[in-house]
Amino acid sequence: MMGKIGVAIALLALPAGQAMAGELAALDKDIAAQFSMNQTSVSFTVCGTIDGISGCFGSATLSSPFDYACGVLQGTPETNGNTVTRAIYVLDKRTSSNSHVTLYVFERKDVISNGSDSVSATLKTSVDLNITGGSGSHCLLASSTKYVYASTDASSEVVLMKKAHNKIYGIIESGQPLAITTDERGWIAIQFSGGYYVVDPDGDAGEEGGGTAALASQRDGWIQN
Repeated sequence: MMGKIGVAIALLALPAGQAMAGELAALDKDIAAQFSMNQTSVSFTVCGTIDGISGCFGSATLSSPFDYACGVLQGTPETNGNTVTRAIYVLDKRTSSNSHVTLYVFERKDVISNGSDSVSATLKTSVDLNITGGSGSHCLLASSTKYVYASTDASSEVVLMKKAHNKIYGIIESGQPLAITTDERGWIAIQFSGGYYVVDPDGDAGEEGGGTAALASQRDGWIQN
């Protein structure tokens, strides 16, 4: 692990990865996955319109021994023929504060043809984030194009996982994490109890300060109650 950049971020060197997908796949532009989650189960149903046919086309349950699932995030879709593939990330904060928070990575496939969608989801790996959670903690989960940012408010660190390798890339620490916000370009703002830290879409160190900072996207509003 390299030394900390500024006062807050430490990074792990990894080999160069493949390019990430960009634009939304045209095949699935009129369908959406509707998720439901409880402590030990995460599932989704795909509904919308395909070839002029409207309805719900398929569903899948993410099969893993979740201890306390608390957050779901989808990756960028990639299209090959009539198949759309993307990652699904599930954050598990665990029931005990003595157990490490875990990030599960699934591969979702939608095979779309003739007005139908064959849906599947397969567990690819799990990543021990080496941070504290527990049933009483609150989860934080967001992503840029290249990285997943995950933590709980029972920890003192936000973990960066590189999507191309599903391995921990670095940590950002500056007190108790309170919120992670992002915009459509992939900028990330992390609010800590003692200040904030902003990271650019490539995961490089950005602005930091002692006050409050948050990002608002075109589709996901910043709410402060």
